[in-house]
Amino acid sequence: MVEKITVNNIASVGIIYRESDPKSIFIDIKDGGYPIKAFRWMHCPIGGNWIGKNALADANPLATFRRELHEELSFEKERISTGEMKQLGIDCEQQSYTVPKKDAIPTEKDHESLNYLKLIFTNDAQPFGDFRVTVPKSIFDKGVPDNKLGDTASLLPYYLVSVKENDWRTLEYLHEKFGNLSVESLAVITSLDEIISTPRYTCCGHDRIMKEFFTQMGCAGACQYPLLEGITCEPMGMPFDSYDKYLEYYEVLRHPFSSSLRA
Repeated sequence: MVEKITVNNIASVGIIYRESDPKSIFIDIKDGGYPIKAFRWMHCPIGGNWIGKNALADANPLATFRRELHEELSFEKERISTGEMKQLGIDCEQQSYTVPKKDAIPTEKDHESLNYLKLIFTNDAQPFGDFRVTVPKSIFDKGVPDNKLGDTASLLPYYLVSVKENDWRTLEYLHEKFGNLSVESLAVITSLDEIISTPRYTCCGHDRIMKEFFTQMGCAGACQYPLLEGITCEPMGMPFDSYDKYLEYYEVLRHPFSSSLRA
């Protein structure tokens, strides 16, 4: 019997980039109201966790990415519960939070355009790889003197979404008009050059994988991608087509069917 690899959770994410210029990406920033203080004002690729009631029907990580993207991109800005973070073992002071938006009223055409973009983002997603990342306690300690969270390992199935020029221009238009298309974070259009020059860090161990993406795409400056100290990242092959397969090889401590989390 193969010994299982232990991870706290599985989170599926996508790198959404401009086909004509892979340096240009559509990505989240966790703002100043984000409950995990250590990761405020850091980038985070769009996606989410295989956790909670909404994830019960997810057949595989691609289904999780598709569900999370459809849930996240919206003109509405409802309050977001921190219940999912608590299920992941993260202590949060607040019960919910909101993100800023512009006072722009979407037209029927705007709704059609956003729905179209969500459809192509999810339909065109291609597997990039699975990565096991470990974030040390020292990072979670920042800004939280009484932090109880220790070193945390997560499995991150990654997908690539290459966006054609006309569709990218539609994304730029909606972003300019509404300022933020995410209900959970600050969704921004940025570039590798801007990330380096700021510099703005990337949370949760995603930095190593973003650097690998830009390197594989042959982007000048990829080696300068800003990295948080102490994080480890291990490639684990390509994403499986079912969560049952993951549970054969990984001891996933927190997932939708965990007995301790289903109450």
